[in-house]
Amino acid sequence: MYKKEYTRKGLRYLEELKSCKIVLNFRGVGWDTLRYWETPAIGRFMITQRPRIVIPDNFRDGKEIVFCKDDLSDMIDLCQHYLENDEERETIARDALKQ
Repeated sequence: MYKKEYTRKGLRYLEELKSCKIVLNFRGVGWDTLRYWETPAIGRFMITQRPRIVIPDNFRDGKEIVFCKDDLSDMIDLCQHYLENDEERETIARDALKQ
């Protein structure tokens, strides 16, 4: 087993996350990574793969977060769209924070 040494942890990690216009989240060890919950909790916009587990009252696609295709084939188009549409992106981020 190897030791993971992250340079961004704790408050610094959350500050870095909050500075992003778009946070990308991909499946890790489990379907709902910590970033899946941290990003909306600090009011940031996230594009993520759709979890393949049941999450009661999950975020809604295009309302609180944006789901991409599992094969990520639409990732670049989604990023370009939301980078060009600040108001739409920030509305979704604010609505996620309210969720």
